[in-house]
Amino acid sequence: MNLVDLYLPVGQLCKAKKVAQQAIEFADRSGDYFEQVRNYTRLATTLHRQGNLAVALKQFEVAEKIQPKRQPKYPKLYSLMGTQYCALLLDLATDTAVCEEVLERGQYMEKASIDFNLGLLDIALNHLAMASALFALNRFEEAREEFEQAVAWGRKMNMMHYFPEFLLERAKFHRHQKDFNQCQTDLDEAQEIIDRCGMELYAVDAALLRGNLNLDLNKPAQTEYEIAKQLIDKTGYHLRDGELEELGKRLGG
Repeated sequence: MNLVDLYLPVGQLCKAKKVAQQAIEFADRSGDYFEQVRNYTRLATTLHRQGNLAVALKQFEVAEKIQPKRQPKYPKLYSLMGTQYCALLLDLATDTAVCEEVLERGQYMEKASIDFNLGLLDIALNHLAMASALFALNRFEEAREEFEQAVAWGRKMNMMHYFPEFLLERAKFHRHQKDFNQCQTDLDEAQEIIDRCGMELYAVDAALLRGNLNLDLNKPAQTEYEIAKQLIDKTGYHLRDGELEELGKRLGG
């Protein structure tokens, strides 16, 4: 499981998937419900990044069926596992009902983090999940506050392998709100961490965002498009294929 967490941000998705499948085998043999839930969600998250959303959903559903055996008081996923599930649900959402469900899950996870006295990462992720749901629901002022809280708690957790996601998601929000200066600030900070740590998965997100931001500002974006395309091909991060296509259309390709 630890290997999966290391492989994901650096973009080694094929290795992450293979190791996650091995982890599930060991977890099932152990009979440990906690390890089973954690490892099924790690595989689901890897599949999600690869763009296999339907298969990822099935793995999350398996994990959530096991969850009540692990913790009857909290039968739904929470903590990192819950926020990863929420991210998939938002990517699958076709109506506001799913976004409302994710918002409710965020509130549920917030209660769980208090009851179990969970760490800073969990608090930060709860805020990020709720921010993303509120953003999808066009509740922008509430989303802004949640993004601010997410990044603030993200700084406190001091876990660099998660932090670029917080900055990039807030940057996307700022771009949507046409606050291009704040978008650039968050993007530049994320890029510094990404480059220093070789996080090629996040580098795809950063390149796509920078390309779109450049076009918003009437600047060239072909380089960013090429970077994103090459990294998607290299990493297998096909979740972003649609965004790459949209950027290509904006470039007139």
